[in-house]
Amino acid sequence: MGIQIIQFILAFLVPVVLSILLTPLAIKAAYKIGAVDKPDERKVHKNITPRLGGLAIFLTLAISSVLAFIIFDTGQVDISEHYQKIILVGGALTLVFLLGVWDDVTPLKPGLKFGLQFVIATLVYLAGVKISSVMNPLSTYALNVQFIDYPLTVLWIIGITNAINLIDGLDGLASGVSTIACVSIFAVSSLTGEIGNAYIALILAGSLVGFLRYNFNPARIFLGDSGSLLLGFLLAILSIQSSNKISTGFSIFFPIIVLGLPITDTLIAMIRRFLGTFLEKDTAKTAMQGRLKKMFLPDKSHIHHQLLAYGFTHRNTVILLYFISAFFAVSAFSITVIDSYSKSVLALGITVFILLIGIKKLRYREIDIFNNGIFLPFYERFWQNRTSLKVFFDLVFIIAAFTLSLLAIQWTNSSGFNAAQLQIILVVAAITQFITLWMVGIYNDSYNLIGLGDALKITKAVAYSTLSLIPVFFFLSEVKPDFLVPFLILNFYLLLTFILGFRISHKTLRYLFFRTSKAENNVLIYGANASGELLLDQIMAFESPTFNVLGFIDEDHQKEGTQINGFKIFGGHWKLERLIRSKKVDMILMADSRIKPEVMKRIKSLSEKYQLPIMKFHLDLESVVVHENAVESQPVFGSKIAISN
Repeated sequence: MGIQIIQFILAFLVPVVLSILLTPLAIKAAYKIGAVDKPDERKVHKNITPRLGGLAIFLTLAISSVLAFIIFDTGQVDISEHYQKIILVGGALTLVFLLGVWDDVTPLKPGLKFGLQFVIATLVYLAGVKISSVMNPLSTYALNVQFIDYPLTVLWIIGITNAINLIDGLDGLASGVSTIACVSIFAVSSLTGEIGNAYIALILAGSLVGFLRYNFNPARIFLGDSGSLLLGFLLAILSIQSSNKISTGFSIFFPIIVLGLPITDTLIAMIRRFLGTFLEKDTAKTAMQGRLKKMFLPDKSHIHHQLLAYGFTHRNTVILLYFISAFFAVSAFSITVIDSYSKSVLALGITVFILLIGIKKLRYREIDIFNNGIFLPFYERFWQNRTSLKVFFDLVFIIAAFTLSLLAIQWTNSSGFNAAQLQIILVVAAITQFITLWMVGIYNDSYNLIGLGDALKITKAVAYSTLSLIPVFFFLSEVKPDFLVPFLILNFYLLLTFILGFRISHKTLRYLFFRTSKAENNVLIYGANASGELLLDQIMAFESPTFNVLGFIDEDHQKEGTQINGFKIFGGHWKLERLIRSKKVDMILMADSRIKPEVMKRIKSLSEKYQLPIMKFHLDLESVVVHENAVESQPVFGSKIAISN
């Protein structure tokens, strides 16, 4: 055991030294053959930089691997037994490295790159590196996927290869993230007896650590496609091999989580690019083929770009992503080695939860489909004012509420029904509740702008439909009161939640879209009263966002810090100047007509100082006078926004 530890240490240190010695040669070679990266609007660096870092990594990896197999006693690794596999995999790595060099010198078209990657990945599959079975997380048995192992393997290799290529946007980012992944793969492989895989992972980690001396910010050389494609290709192979002998059902998640950062970045990029096509102007004219094509077009909105936009420095962004990658690596290791199903599920759940929180913090408007307005046109075109869809969903809600209520009550109540009796009760109950809803008249109303009266009517209809279940149970079963009463209460609340939630969905979507829309004018509403709330409703009812409401100003001290419809009341006019500067206010909307003269004078002086227009909101109602040959209107009361003098 002690000898093997020494061998592992040497397997790491030798490539570190070799990489430090070979990288300067790669820098000279890059300048000589013209493999340099010139800055442009999509890139972060400002100077011409060599991009042939893959040459140093490839040579270090090759030399160190040969030395390891010659000098070290690798125990379980029999080279003669795996001779064909080593030749094919080694040849594939050489080809993918040469493909990267070609792209570094003469940028290739994406179609050609993907096609050649497909051919090279096929060589790896023929060598025997394949995803032919995965452990079932719900049992101790493996799921045989041999009938689709070829597309699974090739897709995984090509996906990871390009995922590493995509995160190679900052100095040292791809190199450091790959190093962390290698350490986790080494740890799992050494524990499961994949000694050859462990050595290769350790050698690759050492190569990258030495290379980082020149690649960390400010970088003297980039990985280039020669390096990023080689790294991604080898990491894909190592992740497959490392998970083959993991005995727990969660082995399926190990390669996914250990490479969680590049995978997440790639998936987010593809999803946001696709969804972003629906937010463009003239989106209806964009064909689906065009939308799919845009998923693969480069941009400057990757995770590292978002962090830079938030004010992180280049180095701090890279270091933060190192910590995130380390979190994924530790999670992957923990999930696969924990000898407890419940603890593995808990660890996986925590990892996914933190991942989702992190994605939300990035504030990608394209993928926040509830806030970006993508759902609105679909809702208004297909769901809005269609009684047939309301009927369909209400039937689904009735069955779901009945079933969930029954399951919940039966868990705490010993009384139950046989299967045949339950089916009859469910059918009759669904028909009875639906007829009751219909008779109350909830399908005669439009709920685009649902109000309190509509909500009360729906509540009454759901209450009647719930009470209609009493005769159903009375005639079809011998149910006891201790079962029926809690069942009816639970059924009422569930059904009300489903039906009312569906009815207010349109207004909810419009509200979410309004809160996150980027309108041209940032406005403050003066007057946190009924008029202010009415003005807010008017603004939110606009088809396209005109005003971005920041919040309210009001002289009532008791209202300060509270909210109206989710919008904060900042305080009185004494807060106005600070808000104008900090919130970048473009306009003030006056909704309170009872403003004191001295306060109005102060607001007008601030308006002149910061050149902010003031708009006054007031109501007018017009009476209609009918003459013999004409109709005239006389202003009494109506709704409009007028510029204040």
